[in-house]
Amino acid sequence: MRRRHVLGFALFCLLSGSGWLVDNAYPSPLPALERQALHDLVIALAAAAFLIFKRRSPQPIPLLRIATASILLLGLPASLNELAHSVSATSGLALFALVPLFLIVGAIAFNPSSPNPQPSRALMTPALIGFVGALLLPAFQFPSTTHGAFLFALVFAAALSTAAGSLWIYTLLRGHDLAPALAIFCGANALFLGIVAPLTSPIVSPASSLPHELLRALDLPQLLLFLWLLRELDPIRFGSRFLLVPLLSVLEGVILVHPPIDPRLGLAALFMAIGGVTLLFANAPADAESPPSLNLR
Repeated sequence: MRRRHVLGFALFCLLSGSGWLVDNAYPSPLPALERQALHDLVIALAAAAFLIFKRRSPQPIPLLRIATASILLLGLPASLNELAHSVSATSGLALFALVPLFLIVGAIAFNPSSPNPQPSRALMTPALIGFVGALLLPAFQFPSTTHGAFLFALVFAAALSTAAGSLWIYTLLRGHDLAPALAIFCGANALFLGIVAPLTSPIVSPASSLPHELLRALDLPQLLLFLWLLRELDPIRFGSRFLLVPLLSVLEGVILVHPPIDPRLGLAALFMAIGGVTLLFANAPADAESPPSLNLR
């Protein structure tokens, strides 16, 4: 993996893992899906404005397929998670720690003609180690009721959708400019979440909090970095974020909140670090390819 990929991935994990600090310092009055739809709309409009002002027609791009894959990757999982909102954040995190394993299984299943699929199978071990680490997080609990099991199933489906979207969009972004992809990606999710949001919670008028939300929506660099990493890194390698980003959040919580020392938490962090770092730096078939450069033209 190249140095720029390591730096980009580290920056993305830092921004993503620190999101809870912003949420705690500046809580939003808007429901989660409505807030995300507003953010995506602002970013989609910004990307579209960039394309207009550069006065150059973008290269042909599979608009419908990228839109569908982006909803599978972000919009649908966000909606399923909102429906299962009573599942604790820690339990949801542990279920999403299955995404790297889903990515490995999916890469093997949908590339049966690969000349050397064995490395992918070998990566199942660190993926399982990372998942076990997530299960060891102190607040994780298995469901004890039928309703709880149903909510777990929704989060499980969200993790499956995320893995499917990751595998698909990686093939769609290769060789394409990021600005039009960003406009399609955010526009599709803004439309989807705008339709779903009223079905999950009452609509709250954003008028009073619009300036605040617009400032919170200025995560264009993070989303651009996210799309760039989706295109540059193979899905399994980038999927290590589902172990490393929560690990970073846990470490930040330990440093800032100073909870009682728990050996179980230390073991969970160790397992997640072993799984995530191994997946991130393991050899992958995509390493043999020449990755496209960051190009907004």
